[in-house]
Amino acid sequence: MTLHASELTPVEVSQRIEVLDIVRGFALFGVLIANLNWWTQSIPLTEEQRAALPTAGIDTWSSAFISFAVDNKFITLFSFLFALGFTLQLRRGEARGVNALPTFRRRLLILLVLGLAHGFFLWMGDILQIYALLGFGLPLLRRFSSKQLLLCGVLLGVVVPAVAELVAEQAFGFDEQHEHEAERLRAWEGMHGGPLALWSYYAASSWAFYSSGIAVGFLVWVAGRFFFGLWAGRIELLQAPERHRKLTRHLLYWGLGLGVLGNGLKLAQRHGLLGEELSWVLELELMHGVGILGLSAFYLAAILLLLERPRWAARLRFFAPIGRMALTNYLTHSLLYVFVFCSFGLGLVGEVGSTFCIVFAVLVIALQGWASRWWLTRHRFGPAEWAWRYLTYGRRP
Repeated sequence: MTLHASELTPVEVSQRIEVLDIVRGFALFGVLIANLNWWTQSIPLTEEQRAALPTAGIDTWSSAFISFAVDNKFITLFSFLFALGFTLQLRRGEARGVNALPTFRRRLLILLVLGLAHGFFLWMGDILQIYALLGFGLPLLRRFSSKQLLLCGVLLGVVVPAVAELVAEQAFGFDEQHEHEAERLRAWEGMHGGPLALWSYYAASSWAFYSSGIAVGFLVWVAGRFFFGLWAGRIELLQAPERHRKLTRHLLYWGLGLGVLGNGLKLAQRHGLLGEELSWVLELELMHGVGILGLSAFYLAAILLLLERPRWAARLRFFAPIGRMALTNYLTHSLLYVFVFCSFGLGLVGEVGSTFCIVFAVLVIALQGWASRWWLTRHRFGPAEWAWRYLTYGRRP
């Protein structure tokens, strides 16, 4: 039976799977740290500017921590959850005898428009448009077996990106240092100009992203995470974690071991500890890719196992309201980026280092935890979630 989107309704609060909200809120915290560091350190500043900051000594350690424990791990969790959520929507529709695909596609179309607007006006690192574009392909993967999903996840999430990066460097002579310097100058001008200068920088960066192979590579990388999310949704890893304790423990121990190894080696290479010339560059990139997945799996498994302990469960539930309002909180982060760092706001870009990014992220997420809990005691949805559902279901939630 096929029903119109307006005959479907958003999931009730009592039907929500709390662990998904907890992991989503936790992932958003890590994404905030990574984005802050990328936007204020990796893009606009030179090594000399970073070394001149008053916190330069501790920033070296903070930057290493972010590179090792944060970068790419939390966006992996976030992407994983997006695909897992697709399986939940389909199963919910099937349980009611409803074809959920039309509604799902409508949600994606709205998300795509929101992501494009968000990326142009507030945050050029927007991930919503990537999720929307890839999301249209998710229904094609429903007939994949569990083994096929895992295999595709490894191929697209680890092997293809590592090989593509190596081939691009050798075949096209990609000058990373030159490209970074050009991007740094554009970013500096955009952040130190007015809103029009910032939007011009965002537009130029978006065009460069989509008109080059960078977009394709990132789409493939995120697609790999989607395969893992579909697999986890199929076996109900988060919906029924009590049935998967043995698997969860394997993810915990193997994830930690592979994560420390892969990310440790990559960090050592970046700091010149492996020598200038490596004969095993491809192997290193493959190990780094596995390491990213490993630490992501470790974080997920740790949350699932700690939720079985009452005291830890009470602490981790702090992230649940943040996860329930993830879209609102994610967009709020972008407003903060612009206000705190651009010259027409507080203008702190170039004045702070990686340590500030971590401290600022902790303060922001603590405030959002309180604000989200306060809001959800009075409203069923966050503001952005409410608008998204209004447009999706065709009636006021």
